Amino acid sequence: DIFETLFDEFQADLVNEFTDMSAHLPSSVEEYRRASASASRRMAAKIVEKRELALVFAREAPTIDHRFAEKWSDLQERFAQLARFFLEHATSNGFARPCDTNLVSRAIIGSAMYMSQLYLAGQIEDDPDKLIDELIDFAFSGIGPA
Repeated sequence: DIFETLFDEFQADLVNEFTDMSAHLPSSVEEYRRASASASRRMAAKIVEKRELALVFAREAPTIDHRFAEKWSDLQERFAQLARFFLEHATSNGFARPCDTNLVSRAIIGSAMYMSQLYLAGQIEDDPDKLIDELIDFAFSGIGPA
């Protein structure tokens, strides 16, 4: 079905933005932060470019049918696995604190997906760069003092 083909192409486009980061793993927290922000900005640009399509996917994917709802969940899980891969690299190289990478990666992706949906629905007026900066700051610094 055409909707499914569009979704498959869209998700492949988004995941592809992290290919360079996967091929050239960061060697410090500064590199990790820069690479994360850069890949996220490229991905956000694609989402903004296809805003209407992205909004349809975010709103309708879970309700179309069970199979398509599963594809939406699979996309979230794919991003969580990617985040876990980067987080495990960072923790094993000593530039991220030890943590349950499975839980933390899902929390990061859950926050990003929710904020994306709010942005697409017009419920957040900040531009994508500000959202990315805030999410990256939170992911790397938490809520502790600056």
